[in-house]
Amino acid sequence: MVGTWDGARLTLTEPPGAPEQIKQPDQVSPTTQCPVPAGGWRAVDPAKATQPAMDAALQRAREAGDFGGAWIDQNYGDPPPTTAADFEARGNDPKRLVLNVTFTGDPAARETWLREVWGGALCVGRVRHT
Repeated sequence: MVGTWDGARLTLTEPPGAPEQIKQPDQVSPTTQCPVPAGGWRAVDPAKATQPAMDAALQRAREAGDFGGAWIDQNYGDPPPTTAADFEARGNDPKRLVLNVTFTGDPAARETWLREVWGGALCVGRVRHT
């Protein structure tokens, strides 16, 4: 639909058309976009690869003015799990997750900033919009 928004109501300026699939040019995929580091995805500081540390990193990221988005990618390791119990055990371990965070600013500076609280696998990327 195309129209104008006055803060409370959408007024159509064109008749509704057929649904379209639109993908934004900088839309991120829910998988890790960074190249796999030498040695694979792993915690760089296992003491800071915990659920509370990941929560702190996500909270920190969300409060940044240039925050673009965040998601978690599973890193089940090799060999991949074969049973439901193995998927559950390996999938819920923060040391086996890849935290993905995007910002509109400098990814290297934001990675250093997030590393103050998060020691697990981390992929920091850049997006055009918050």
